[in-house]
Amino acid sequence: MDNVKKLREHLLTKGRDKSYNELAELYQIKDKAGHISGERVRGMWRRLKVSRDPQSDKNLPKVVNEDGKKFIDYSGSEITTLEDLVDTVGVNLDFWDVKSFRASTWQDFNGDTKYAVRASFDQSKGARDKVREEFIRDVIKHAPKYKPVKYPKAKSKEKVAYEVNLPDLHLGKLSWGKEVGHKYDVNIAKDIYVQTVEKLLAYSQNFHVDKIIFPIGNDLLNSEGLTSATTKGTPQQDDVRWQRSFTMCREMLVEVIDNLRLIAPVEVIIVPGNHDYERMFYIGDAIYAWYHNCDEVEVDNSPSPRKYTTYGVNLIGLTHGSSEKQADLPLIMASERPELWAKATHTEWHIGHLHKAKSMNWVDIDERFGTIIRILPSLSGTDAWHHEKGFVGNTRAAQAYAWGKETGYKGHFQVNVNELKIN
Repeated sequence: MDNVKKLREHLLTKGRDKSYNELAELYQIKDKAGHISGERVRGMWRRLKVSRDPQSDKNLPKVVNEDGKKFIDYSGSEITTLEDLVDTVGVNLDFWDVKSFRASTWQDFNGDTKYAVRASFDQSKGARDKVREEFIRDVIKHAPKYKPVKYPKAKSKEKVAYEVNLPDLHLGKLSWGKEVGHKYDVNIAKDIYVQTVEKLLAYSQNFHVDKIIFPIGNDLLNSEGLTSATTKGTPQQDDVRWQRSFTMCREMLVEVIDNLRLIAPVEVIIVPGNHDYERMFYIGDAIYAWYHNCDEVEVDNSPSPRKYTTYGVNLIGLTHGSSEKQADLPLIMASERPELWAKATHTEWHIGHLHKAKSMNWVDIDERFGTIIRILPSLSGTDAWHHEKGFVGNTRAAQAYAWGKETGYKGHFQVNVNELKIN
């Protein structure tokens, strides 16, 4: 009799009289990698419990969503502890952390004691990091090899960093033309994005571009995907399945970055939004792995929602703008990057989120110099909710900025949607 059959007979006759790990050791139950696995024992015990008495409790645990937070709820007589709940639902605690747990009792009309059990789980950070590291290692093996680019030497033109910044595309958003006045879907969004970058690059010919700064994210995707909702759970109207929007986003970015690198080395900076906070981290990993063999592309996918980049005398902060108070941003910059702050003579924050262009000046307390906070415009179409609320009329556009290495801000260029060919 093999080990699995012996374990099954043990569970049928004695029940689970030892821990899962102890039973796994006793019967040498291993996973596919050859490691002793208590989780395999857990799964077998859960299946046996259901098969032995499938009617033992008609009330099964269910997932409930309250104010954007998900819980597993149970009310009945069979599940009384966290361990029982984990067994029944089949949560793999190697990959999920218990975030909260609550159990209470109540009496039904017959006077029988019932249990109300609630738990929430959060994906284990250790497991996420491990999966991420394995993903990057595997993808790097298949990353395309890029031939080095020979850039022309600078002549009379001043060297600049050229920032191409297109926040709030909301790839995947659906807008019905008859309802909101214009069509917007995943294909239109991708076409607009690519065309706009091409037009913004045409303006860069006025300078010798030494470096391209290319922030991505900032609600580049319209939702977190499977839930068709924002990161905090607000429902969205997407026009394609979440797998397709993710793939199209990655393909679009590779197409654009491949063109950018022909002009100058590219610094890709991932800025998470409030619609795509989690998925942009995955996109960032995919782009990082894709360009592993490309010397001209550098990717910053660090976990902080705020990113910084420097070029000569310039210090530029990048964040979505949905969390921090705008007036606090200069002090945040000074606190998070004190050395860079002290050296810079030109400091700016570029934020999205509001889908409109605006700027304001802020002077720090000793009036040494000012920090400009720019709210960048969006190319995105209007969805039904914004149209119903009357949030319309903002100019749909995107901008690029030129930064002189020694002279600071040189100016910016704007492309409006009405300049583009939209099918």
